[in-house]
Amino acid sequence: MNSSKRALQAIPYAAILSTPAIWAVWIASIGNFTCVNMMFLFSPKYLSTVLGFAVHKTGFTAALPPLAQFLSKLIFGMMSDRIKFISEKNKFRLFNSIAFLGSAIFLTVLAFMGDSHKNWNMIVLGCAAGILGATTGGFFKAGPVISKQYSHFVTGNISLGITITMLVVPFIVHSLTPHNIQDEWKWVFLVVAVVMVITNIIFLIFIRGEPCEWTKDEFVRSHTMASVK
Repeated sequence: MNSSKRALQAIPYAAILSTPAIWAVWIASIGNFTCVNMMFLFSPKYLSTVLGFAVHKTGFTAALPPLAQFLSKLIFGMMSDRIKFISEKNKFRLFNSIAFLGSAIFLTVLAFMGDSHKNWNMIVLGCAAGILGATTGGFFKAGPVISKQYSHFVTGNISLGITITMLVVPFIVHSLTPHNIQDEWKWVFLVVAVVMVITNIIFLIFIRGEPCEWTKDEFVRSHTMASVK
């Protein structure tokens, strides 16, 4: 009985790791958290050093992008659940593209705005962060849907995207902004925008809208029998 329980609980690592749709979710998480970590970790520095906001105001202004993203997550989450006239696969594609391409567009605009209208810079930065809330109907939702009973493994590894980008993003920002001027930050915004476009393209190509084969009863039974033997 114990061996049977262990077999039933076994995660089909090889099958999961050989599924392109799973890698699409993980790669999308890297794109998402590249942008999130850049904005949430370094927006106070950009707002105070480059745009010249007073230090006592920077905390409030830096809190606006996360707040905007929180609110948009609620809105896009409800929209994703209520839209029934398109397939799940296309909903994943739609919401992920709204988030990634929308944020990339705002970051590109921010890159070429200059620093003479700092309030507009702050608004555009907030929009770039806020629209990322659409990921709640994109890769964040796709992971559990396609992995079903193994979603704890698939979604758990999204945290690797957070860890990797927390290590890489500071290196990119510090390398590109030695003097902390707008012309240098332009390249930070453009690099992040390119990363988001590329990771979204990969997501669009490989994501699927239905549970993977290794979540189905037939696969689980055959995998269980093989494990018990």
